[in-house]
Amino acid sequence: MDVRSYLGGPWDEEVTRSLLVGVEAEAAWDLLHRVTVKDVPMVRALLAARALPARLKRRHSEADGRTPLLEQLVATGFTPLASERPHHVALGRIGSFWRLVPEYRDAPTGEAFARFAAPGFAKAVLTFELSPCPSGTRITTTTRVRATDEVARRKFRTYWRLICWAGGAMRHAVLRAVARQAKSMAVGVAGPESHSPLAAPGGRGTTPEADR
Repeated sequence: MDVRSYLGGPWDEEVTRSLLVGVEAEAAWDLLHRVTVKDVPMVRALLAARALPARLKRRHSEADGRTPLLEQLVATGFTPLASERPHHVALGRIGSFWRLVPEYRDAPTGEAFARFAAPGFAKAVLTFELSPCPSGTRITTTTRVRATDEVARRKFRTYWRLICWAGGAMRHAVLRAVARQAKSMAVGVAGPESHSPLAAPGGRGTTPEADR
């Protein structure tokens, strides 16, 4: 998966979180695609706080706590870039994230996302990569961001310094939710198998690992 090809070059900022989950990659993939906002209270709270200005201007709808998180991201404007079960999934978003009420640009396909270069925006790529290991599966989530011009780059970096901790905490919370579901699977209470709705267009317990 070549993230640079979607961003148009090397990224300006990056945040990564990783967790070792004690199930095989196929099961970890299903669990990742089953997690909802309701399963991750921190994500729900931070998203609600971030969306408050837009909500006051009637430009934002409430998050659906029942819809799988990754599916919901696509429904709210993220572009599916890549999906290869059970190895990796990538989503992209274009916006002026540093604004109180961000302006977004839709990209219906990965090709459109890669071509986008209008000044005044940043392109973000969110990835989840699953790597089999002797004790289960390592899930690594990374967000990489590249601005489309120098002015946007300066504005984004100021914004990033303020919110990077929250972004990292949200990503780790998602991984912890997967770990909890894996633990439930180990005692036989997991739900039915899930499948990824994110194909790009055209039991053991869990052992958490510290953030990288």
